[in-house]
Amino acid sequence: MTKFAARALAPIVCLVAVLAACGGSGSTAASTASGSGASPSSSSAGVAPSSSNDDGCGLLTDDEVKAVIGVPVTRREASAKTAASFGCVKGTDRTADVANGAFVSFSVFTQGGAALLDQLAGEADTEQISGLGDRALFKTAEGFVFVAKGDKVISVQVFKFGQRGTRDEVLGLARLAVGRA
Repeated sequence: MTKFAARALAPIVCLVAVLAACGGSGSTAASTASGSGASPSSSSAGVAPSSSNDDGCGLLTDDEVKAVIGVPVTRREASAKTAASFGCVKGTDRTADVANGAFVSFSVFTQGGAALLDQLAGEADTEQISGLGDRALFKTAEGFVFVAKGDKVISVQVFKFGQRGTRDEVLGLARLAVGRA
C-alpha cells in the first residue's frame, strides 16, 4: 500500500475505531481498573495532563470529558500506538446499543497530516475552522474535527447517547487537546 493510500484511509480507520468503541463484547473493566491511559490521580482531579503522555489518553482529563458527555468517565481505552498514530476513547462502559453510552474519541496522527487535511478539505461536508491550530477542518456529517499542529493532526469526536456532540463541544475539546499535543 502506498503512503498516499494509507493516508487516504486515515479518516475511515478513525471512524471504524470510534464505531468499535461503541459496541462489542470486550470487557472494559480491565482497562478501567488498570488505568490504561490517563491515571485517575491526574485526570480525575482535573489536573492538566503531561504533554509527554503520548498514548492519547492524557490529552484530555476525565473531568473535561465528563463536562461534555454529562456522566463520569468509567472507560479509558488507549488505541494501539503505531508509527503513524495513537489515540484514546474515554467515556461510559461499552454497551450493545450506542444510544446507552457516551464517549469522546481523540487521536493523534504523527504522519501524513498535511495530505489528510488536503484530502478532507475537498469534501463537500467540510468546514474550514480558523483560529485553531495551524489548520482545522470540521466534518459536519460525522461531527469530527481534524486539527493540524506542526507535523501532527489531532482528531476529536463526541458521541452522547445516540447523538453526535455539538460543533462547539467538539471544537472546545479540540482546543484543549491541541494545546497539549
